[in-house]
Amino acid sequence: MPLLYSCMEYIDPKLLEKYAAGQCSESEIVMVEKWLNDQQDLPLIEASAFTAAEHQETEAFLWSRIESGRRINKNKFIIFNSGFGAAIAACMVMAIAAIFYLTYRSKSNSSNLITLQAKSAHIDTLMLADGSRVILNAGAKLIYPKEFIGASREIQLLEGEAFFEVQKNPAKPFIVHTDSTEVKVLGTKFNINKSRSKISVILKEGKVAFKKGKDAVILLPGQRAVYSNANGISTPDQVNLNQYLSWRAGTLWFEDRPMDEVLDALEKRYDLNFVVKQPHINKLLFTGKIKSENAAEALKLIMLSSNLRFKSSGDRTINVY
Repeated sequence: MPLLYSCMEYIDPKLLEKYAAGQCSESEIVMVEKWLNDQQDLPLIEASAFTAAEHQETEAFLWSRIESGRRINKNKFIIFNSGFGAAIAACMVMAIAAIFYLTYRSKSNSSNLITLQAKSAHIDTLMLADGSRVILNAGAKLIYPKEFIGASREIQLLEGEAFFEVQKNPAKPFIVHTDSTEVKVLGTKFNINKSRSKISVILKEGKVAFKKGKDAVILLPGQRAVYSNANGISTPDQVNLNQYLSWRAGTLWFEDRPMDEVLDALEKRYDLNFVVKQPHINKLLFTGKIKSENAAEALKLIMLSSNLRFKSSGDRTINVY
């Protein structure tokens, strides 16, 4: 999984690939071209994963696909006929070349990748090839290599929460990708929680860079930053580490935490699915410690501490009123 830098803000790589092949619908063409237009003031940064030979080979392959796309569907393939100029064309070449590099050049390394998902209501521990340790909260899903090849150590957290204890190696930075952000470190201990609506990073030791496109913040020990589509990356603030990291020992500890975070933690712990019936419930604050292995007892504790009601609708789904 080489880390590729380019001028692009995040866009679905599959959509770019469709665009390059002339297979986009009219609405998709509008979406891609709006994205291209937004990149005009962004600098081009050479993709560090390319050698000169690979860059030349991949770019030649890309242009052959472009020419093919023009012949097949001229009216939809308009990447260089819509007035973006040489800089934007170069940006598009870089972006799609990166995608083709990942798609075609990394196939030989696919056997090096392992996908691990922690069981429901179960915490797993994983030792990586470099000696780094990962503690996966229930249901968390991770892609990692059997061995780290290249100038960096890169893994991907697909979903859920994980705590990382990274072995220090200044020559090979450690990078955790989600579908929209990345955390880059040299050697440290930190927590990432990828829920439905946001991604939070909490630093225990060392220093990390938390990035989303052009936005980035540096976290110091005891700080937390949160990314959401609506608000971007928040300014880091100090938090109680014991509270946020207690899940590793099987305890859920909340101090004035929004109910959406509480329910997210309960879903992981007890393999449940909560359906909130009134939006304001997500913003209610809850304080308490939950150690019980029994989901019914945990929900009873919350009901006693609030005006909430829980009703099962079967198939481990709980409605919240």
